[in-house]
Order: sequence, then structure tokens, then C-alpha cells
Amino acid sequence: HGLTPQNLLRTEESDLAQLLTPVGFHQNKARFILKTCQMLVDQYAGDIPETLEALVSLPGVGPKMAYLVLNVAWEKAEGICVDVHVDRISVRLGWVPETIPGKKNRTPEDTRKVLESWLPTSEW
Repeated sequence: HGLTPQNLLRTEESDLAQLLTPVGFHQNKARFILKTCQMLVDQYAGDIPETLEALVSLPGVGPKMAYLVLNVAWEKAEGICVDVHVDRISVRLGWVPETIPGKKNRTPEDTRKVLESWLPTSEW
């Protein structure tokens, strides 16, 4: 069949959730995948959007995944993919301060902005 949005839409949510069981939040992810597939078919002719704004509008897609997709699928280095692990390592290495002025808690998005402020774009 091929792993396409059209083919995934033929899969029952419960069957998809069962396949995703080893993954955390598998039921939510199954629902997000099917909603995303429907949006891809309806709004993007079954393709992947090529803008950050369009990608983060998809269910379950945040900045980390959007930047990753832009880089890998479209060869656009528009941002660094930062998850909680990159965030913690960046602090331990001293690349990012433990606190961000004016913020109670530092987020991976804050870390991304700090890293992008000094890391050359070619390294993203």
C-alpha cells in the first residue's frame, strides 16, 4: 500500500493505537496522526507543508518536530530542534543559562532561541 496519508486514513484509530502501543501517549498520537492525515489530504494534496506556521498547525506537531521536518523534508534550516534532552545538555555544557531573565521557567523553545543566537546556521 505505501505509507501515505490516504492509506493511513483507511486505518481504524483503535488499530493504529494498537500499533503505537510501545510509544508513550499512543492513543493521543493515533488520533493526532489521523487528524493530520486528513488535513494533509484536504489542504496540501497529501503532501507535507513547507512552512513552520503550517506545520505547527497540524495536530500534535510542535516547534521541535516542525523544524526537523523543514530541515529533513525541505532542506530548510530555519531553526534548531530542541527537546528536553537537548535543553538539559545545553545547560550542563554551559551553552545556555540555567535561567532566562524575566521568565520563571526555561523552556526548550527558550533554549532554541539562545542556541540560534550564537550557533552558526550551517550547524543547525
